[in-house]
Amino acid sequence: MKTASSTLIANLANNAEFYRADLWTIVLLNGYGTLQYTSWPNQITTTDARTFLPGPPNFVRNRLTSEIGVKVTTLNLELHASDTNTMPDGTPLIRFIAGGGFTGATLTLETAIMLNPGDTSAGTVVEFVGEVGGADSIGRSSAKFTVNALTNRLNQQVPRNVIQPSCPFTLFDSACTLNQASFAVNCTVLSGSTANQINASHGKAASYFALGKIQFTSGLMNGHWFSIRDNTTSALSPVKNMGFTPTAGDTFTAYPGCDKLQTTCNTKFSNLVHFGGFPFVPEPEAGI
Repeated sequence: MKTASSTLIANLANNAEFYRADLWTIVLLNGYGTLQYTSWPNQITTTDARTFLPGPPNFVRNRLTSEIGVKVTTLNLELHASDTNTMPDGTPLIRFIAGGGFTGATLTLETAIMLNPGDTSAGTVVEFVGEVGGADSIGRSSAKFTVNALTNRLNQQVPRNVIQPSCPFTLFDSACTLNQASFAVNCTVLSGSTANQINASHGKAASYFALGKIQFTSGLMNGHWFSIRDNTTSALSPVKNMGFTPTAGDTFTAYPGCDKLQTTCNTKFSNLVHFGGFPFVPEPEAGI
């Protein structure tokens, strides 16, 4: 249910003209912090001391409707930015998005209704809260997203844990209990690397990083995450073309992956006590 302050309700009831602005709050994963922007041409500061910056980047969205029930509302969002719009670490915003930087972020859309330009003393109204999926499309200066309302979290099987041979947990989540930082391997890009293969001396066995991920910590792709399909003792292969060729000397941190099998949990991670699968479930048989 939407809530509004008594002042805002009175303003709407007693005035025929007012100013309106969208306020966007994007809480990023992996410690990248929070981004706050507004559709208003000037900076806006709310009564609770939150500061929203004017574009660019600029946001274009579809019209929202409200319904009674638990239907999942979808917000189609298009972001426009230039190369000069960067993250705090200097990475261009569009490049950060292309590397999956917005995936999984929580987005909140509020509306500020003002009697005077920039005056948010009447408070704001929360219009939408959702989770950002992967970018639907990315251009040189724009990116399109689909954002699902948090009611989408209800779209899961009940009971949540299914009796199955493989583990239902995600590596390094709270149920797995392993600490991701403990398995970090710092590497340096070697010569001959391409957008489809990263040459590096990592000291691990073949396929150790299969289904894992890497994050660049320097160079052109600093801060970008990529999923790893497989690895040899001297190279790692991303799931898809990275779009950039890393330079020899660039650094990155690699993390192993998990195929969710009991043997992997035991031998690779020594975490059998937290294995959540049921490997000894009998195979289904047909009665004749």
